[in-house]
Amino acid sequence: MKKNPLNSPKSRNPKSVQPKSLSAQIVGVICGLIIGVIVVSIIEKLGHVIYPPAGEIDFAEPDSLARFIESLPLGAFFFVLAAHGLGSFAGAFAIFLFVKQKWWTGPIIIGAILGVAGAINLVLLPHPKWFMAIDMLLYLPMAILGGWCGMATIARPAELTLAEKDIG
Repeated sequence: MKKNPLNSPKSRNPKSVQPKSLSAQIVGVICGLIIGVIVVSIIEKLGHVIYPPAGEIDFAEPDSLARFIESLPLGAFFFVLAAHGLGSFAGAFAIFLFVKQKWWTGPIIIGAILGVAGAINLVLLPHPKWFMAIDMLLYLPMAILGGWCGMATIARPAELTLAEKDIG
Protein backbone atom coordinates (compact mmCIF):
# COMPACT_ATOMS: atom_id res chain seq x y z
CA MET A 1 0.00 0.00 0.00
CA LYS A 2 1.37 3.37 -1.03
CA LYS A 3 1.83 6.08 1.54
CA ASN A 4 -0.11 9.23 0.80
CA PRO A 5 2.39 12.12 0.93
CA LEU A 6 -0.46 14.54 1.62
CA ASN A 7 -1.15 12.82 4.96
CA SER A 8 2.41 12.88 6.21
CA PRO A 9 3.11 15.11 9.23
CA LYS A 10 5.58 17.12 7.14
CA SER A 11 2.94 18.05 4.52
CA ARG A 12 0.51 19.31 7.17
CA ASN A 13 3.07 21.67 8.68
CA PRO A 14 2.91 24.96 6.75
CA LYS A 15 6.47 25.81 7.78
CA SER A 16 7.88 22.72 6.08
CA VAL A 17 7.63 24.09 2.56
CA GLN A 18 10.23 22.79 0.17
CA PRO A 19 12.98 25.32 -0.39
CA LYS A 20 12.50 27.44 -3.49
CA SER A 21 14.94 26.85 -6.31
CA LEU A 22 17.00 30.00 -6.81
CA SER A 23 17.58 29.13 -10.45
CA ALA A 24 13.83 28.73 -11.03
CA GLN A 25 13.26 32.11 -9.39
CA ILE A 26 15.89 33.82 -11.54
CA VAL A 27 14.59 32.20 -14.73
CA GLY A 28 11.03 33.04 -13.71
CA VAL A 29 11.82 36.72 -13.16
CA ILE A 30 13.81 37.02 -16.40
CA CYS A 31 11.08 35.29 -18.41
CA GLY A 32 8.44 37.33 -16.60
CA LEU A 33 10.21 40.54 -17.58
CA ILE A 34 10.51 39.40 -21.19
CA ILE A 35 6.83 38.43 -21.33
CA GLY A 36 5.84 41.71 -19.66
CA VAL A 37 7.79 43.75 -22.21
CA ILE A 38 6.32 41.72 -25.08
CA VAL A 39 2.77 42.34 -23.80
CA VAL A 40 3.50 46.07 -23.44
CA SER A 41 4.91 46.20 -26.97
CA ILE A 42 1.97 44.35 -28.54
CA ILE A 43 -0.67 46.51 -26.86
CA GLU A 44 1.22 49.74 -27.64
CA LYS A 45 1.58 48.65 -31.30
CA LEU A 46 -2.16 48.00 -31.41
CA GLY A 47 -2.69 51.50 -30.03
CA HIS A 48 -0.48 52.92 -32.81
CA VAL A 49 -2.62 51.10 -35.39
CA ILE A 50 -5.86 52.46 -33.93
CA TYR A 51 -4.41 55.95 -33.28
CA PRO A 52 -1.75 56.45 -35.99
CA PRO A 53 0.52 59.50 -35.85
CA ALA A 54 -0.82 62.44 -37.89
CA GLY A 55 2.49 63.15 -39.61
CA GLU A 56 6.23 62.66 -39.42
CA ILE A 57 7.72 62.82 -35.93
CA ASP A 58 11.32 63.79 -35.35
CA PHE A 59 12.19 61.82 -32.21
CA ALA A 60 15.53 63.64 -31.99
CA GLU A 61 13.81 67.00 -31.56
CA PRO A 62 12.09 67.42 -28.15
CA ASP A 63 9.66 70.09 -29.43
CA SER A 64 8.40 67.84 -32.23
CA LEU A 65 7.91 65.00 -29.78
CA ALA A 66 6.12 67.25 -27.26
CA ARG A 67 3.73 68.51 -29.97
CA PHE A 68 3.02 64.93 -31.01
CA ILE A 69 2.22 63.80 -27.46
CA GLU A 70 0.03 66.88 -26.88
CA SER A 71 -1.95 66.05 -30.03
CA LEU A 72 -2.72 62.46 -29.00
CA PRO A 73 -6.37 61.63 -28.32
CA LEU A 74 -7.40 60.36 -24.90
CA GLY A 75 -7.84 56.81 -26.21
CA ALA A 76 -4.16 56.62 -27.16
CA PHE A 77 -3.18 57.33 -23.56
CA PHE A 78 -5.57 54.64 -22.34
CA PHE A 79 -3.89 52.12 -24.65
CA VAL A 80 -0.53 52.98 -23.10
CA LEU A 81 -1.95 52.66 -19.57
CA ALA A 82 -3.53 49.32 -20.47
CA ALA A 83 -0.22 48.17 -21.97
CA HIS A 84 1.74 49.03 -18.84
CA GLY A 85 -0.80 47.50 -16.46
CA LEU A 86 -1.33 44.31 -18.45
CA GLY A 87 2.42 43.96 -19.04
CA SER A 88 3.01 44.00 -15.29
CA PHE A 89 0.17 41.54 -14.75
CA ALA A 90 1.37 39.12 -17.46
CA GLY A 91 5.01 39.31 -16.36
CA ALA A 92 4.15 38.55 -12.74
CA PHE A 93 1.75 35.78 -13.74
CA ALA A 94 4.39 34.18 -15.98
CA ILE A 95 6.79 33.74 -13.07
CA PHE A 96 4.66 30.87 -11.82
CA LEU A 97 5.33 28.84 -14.95
CA PHE A 98 8.76 28.34 -13.35
CA VAL A 99 8.27 28.89 -9.61
CA LYS A 100 5.61 26.40 -8.65
CA GLN A 101 4.87 27.73 -5.17
CA LYS A 102 3.87 30.83 -3.26
CA TRP A 103 6.50 33.54 -3.76
CA TRP A 104 5.52 37.21 -3.48
CA THR A 105 9.00 38.60 -4.09
CA GLY A 106 8.94 37.73 -7.80
CA PRO A 107 5.83 39.74 -8.73
CA ILE A 108 7.10 42.67 -6.67
CA ILE A 109 10.43 42.54 -8.55
CA ILE A 110 8.53 42.56 -11.88
CA GLY A 111 6.36 45.50 -10.82
CA ALA A 112 9.36 47.42 -9.48
CA ILE A 113 11.55 46.91 -12.57
CA LEU A 114 8.76 47.74 -15.01
CA GLY A 115 7.81 50.70 -12.80
CA VAL A 116 11.36 52.06 -12.91
CA ALA A 117 11.39 51.65 -16.70
CA GLY A 118 8.07 53.50 -16.84
CA ALA A 119 9.41 56.29 -14.62
CA ILE A 120 12.43 56.69 -16.91
CA ASN A 121 10.05 56.91 -19.87
CA LEU A 122 8.02 59.60 -18.08
CA VAL A 123 11.18 61.61 -17.37
CA LEU A 124 12.50 61.34 -20.93
CA LEU A 125 9.23 62.05 -22.76
CA PRO A 126 6.67 64.75 -21.93
CA HIS A 127 3.36 63.35 -20.67
CA PRO A 128 0.24 64.89 -19.12
CA LYS A 129 0.37 65.00 -15.32
CA TRP A 130 -2.81 62.91 -14.94
CA PHE A 131 -1.25 60.19 -17.11
CA MET A 132 1.97 60.21 -15.10
CA ALA A 133 0.09 59.77 -11.81
CA ILE A 134 -2.09 56.90 -13.04
CA ASP A 135 0.79 55.21 -14.86
CA MET A 136 3.04 55.12 -11.80
CA LEU A 137 0.19 53.74 -9.68
CA LEU A 138 -0.42 50.80 -12.07
CA TYR A 139 2.79 48.78 -12.04
CA LEU A 140 2.96 47.30 -8.53
CA PRO A 141 -0.77 46.65 -7.98
CA MET A 142 -1.12 44.96 -11.36
CA ALA A 143 2.02 42.88 -10.74
CA ILE A 144 0.68 41.84 -7.33
CA LEU A 145 -2.67 40.92 -8.93
CA GLY A 146 -0.84 38.92 -11.61
CA GLY A 147 1.20 37.17 -8.90
CA TRP A 148 -1.93 36.38 -6.92
CA CYS A 149 -3.59 34.88 -10.01
CA GLY A 150 -0.41 32.96 -10.84
CA MET A 151 -0.24 31.51 -7.34
CA ALA A 152 -3.93 30.62 -7.51
CA THR A 153 -3.34 28.60 -10.67
CA ILE A 154 -0.52 26.58 -9.13
CA ALA A 155 -2.64 25.86 -6.04
CA ARG A 156 -5.58 24.62 -8.11
CA PRO A 157 -4.25 21.23 -9.23
CA ALA A 158 -3.52 20.19 -5.63
CA GLU A 159 -6.98 21.26 -4.52
CA LEU A 160 -8.59 19.32 -7.37
CA THR A 161 -6.54 16.25 -6.52
CA LEU A 162 -7.64 16.41 -2.89
CA ALA A 163 -11.27 16.84 -3.92
CA GLU A 164 -11.09 13.88 -6.28
CA LYS A 165 -9.63 11.69 -3.53
CA ASP A 166 -12.43 12.70 -1.14
CA ILE A 167 -15.08 11.85 -3.72
CA GLY A 168 -13.46 8.59 -4.88
